[in-house]
Amino acid sequence: MTELTDNILILRCKARDSDAFRILVESYKKQAYTFAFSYLKNSDDALNVSQEAFIKVWKYIDTFLENRLFRPWLFGIIKNLSINLINKKKNLGEISLDKAMDESGFDIHDTAKDPLHAVVDKETGQQVWKAVFELKDEFREIIILKHFHDLSYSEIAGTLDIPEGTVMSRLYYARIELKRKLEQVIQRG
Repeated sequence: MTELTDNILILRCKARDSDAFRILVESYKKQAYTFAFSYLKNSDDALNVSQEAFIKVWKYIDTFLENRLFRPWLFGIIKNLSINLINKKKNLGEISLDKAMDESGFDIHDTAKDPLHAVVDKETGQQVWKAVFELKDEFREIIILKHFHDLSYSEIAGTLDIPEGTVMSRLYYARIELKRKLEQVIQRG
């Protein structure tokens, strides 16, 4: 979705055009779900939070400033809702990573021409996700926003409500930690 198209849709949403809102939801629903899942590690909770986020978007669309980008605003709402839910479920409990990946649909798309490459690609993808989910929250969210949602530093800063310098610093240390986790996963695997 381009910034220009988002801005047009948002203006239409402010005029209470439900068709424009439906297009906006369709454009961002998968990203919203995966971002919520990165916090909650539970498919049902991620689906509920992402849906609740879109309800809040519709309710508060009049407060959205046109000079901002939509995706960081949406992700900020999702982050706050996810943290609120986590706080409500203090004893959230552990979920197995295999179950989390199966429920989330996180899988490497099979573009291999032969079964051996498909197996190697799937195993590599599972190792990467396992390492990502082992990161502490502040590192996991930075990695996911940058490398899985392709947000810029300023978009990440807006989403997380932190300075751009902090984004760059956290991303640097998150990559170091992810590399260490990947090495551990590979050694164990």
